[in-house]
Amino acid sequence: MIVGVGPWAARNNRRWVVTTAAVFGAIEFYTQWFERRGAEPWAIIVAGLTIVAFAIMLWRYNLSGGRPATVAA
Repeated sequence: MIVGVGPWAARNNRRWVVTTAAVFGAIEFYTQWFERRGAEPWAIIVAGLTIVAFAIMLWRYNLSGGRPATVAA
């Protein structure tokens, strides 16, 4: 569901929905990552770097601006 809602929201300029989907996706990523890899030092470093890169991409996406989505009356 997260994978489907994120692109839909990006196409329709729904930044709040994109951010919400990204946050829930990050939570799911962490849950699955540590379930499979365990809390070993290399796993923590790789997961942390991945999330930081993901956060920077989301931050830049939200900075890219554009007009807010219009609401149909």
